[in-house]
Amino acid sequence: MMIVSADVQQMRSTPVELLPLKIRRYFYALDTDDFREIRLRAGGAVCVCSGSGKRYISKYGKLTESVKGAVTVSPNDIEEAVDILTLSSLYSAQDEIKNGFITARGGHRVGLCGRMTSGGDFVTDITGLNYRFAREVIGAADMAAEAVFNNGNIKSTLIVSSPGCGKTTFLRDLIRQISDKGVNVSVVDERGEIGAVHNGMPAFDLGANTDIFDMCGKTEGMKLMIRSMSPQVVAVDEIGDEEDISAIRAAARSGVSVFATIHASDWRKDIGKELTACFKCVISLSDRHGPGTVEELVYV
Repeated sequence: MMIVSADVQQMRSTPVELLPLKIRRYFYALDTDDFREIRLRAGGAVCVCSGSGKRYISKYGKLTESVKGAVTVSPNDIEEAVDILTLSSLYSAQDEIKNGFITARGGHRVGLCGRMTSGGDFVTDITGLNYRFAREVIGAADMAAEAVFNNGNIKSTLIVSSPGCGKTTFLRDLIRQISDKGVNVSVVDERGEIGAVHNGMPAFDLGANTDIFDMCGKTEGMKLMIRSMSPQVVAVDEIGDEEDISAIRAAARSGVSVFATIHASDWRKDIGKELTACFKCVISLSDRHGPGTVEELVYV
């Protein structure tokens, strides 16, 4: 765990740079700006998901709708990919791997599947990897920032959407905009995706007045940040369990607002009143016009 100041940005890697060499070379001539995911399945074709839908990589380095003639992933490719992601130290990433993902340099999350050990504490014989692109979109929260800031009366805000609709990207830009208004924001970055800290520096711009607690559990991190950094806002990604709710309530009792995200397709149906009551504003996102489309912003 470390606290870093979000005042310097590093050069960001892309998931393409984290692919095994045999597969990586097929991407060199492609425009990856619209890519959302790259999926590698042992014995299967290299698959790319973008705003245009699902495509495969041909042996000529082009995107195709047909799996026939596509580049095939070997078990050795998966093994090389894991070595790259873990810097050849699989067990150093054990805490992440047992939760089904690795957060790579640049904030990109790589989901994985394979065989769970009998104790349920590690994944071995990895057979599939899903590289999810982390992106900075300056202005993503433009439609919501003033409503959340509300003339300095900062609303605790819950950002809701189905997976892949840009919650973290939206949260990242909301943090930046509120921080640049002079508000002290503390980010508890449990998976290293919000700030993508590497060698003590964040990859993404989180504003002039933001502090980051990197790779720290949400509940513990929120308590520590409130105790040590005197934030006006604490920001976390992907809440859901009872401990998270308790930590958010504790923040409210301390006079601290909370920005958080959660997976749900319909917040009125899928999120309990106990959790909703912790917030003053709910923002619902979709990918109807691309990830981060604001469908609804309501005060609750």
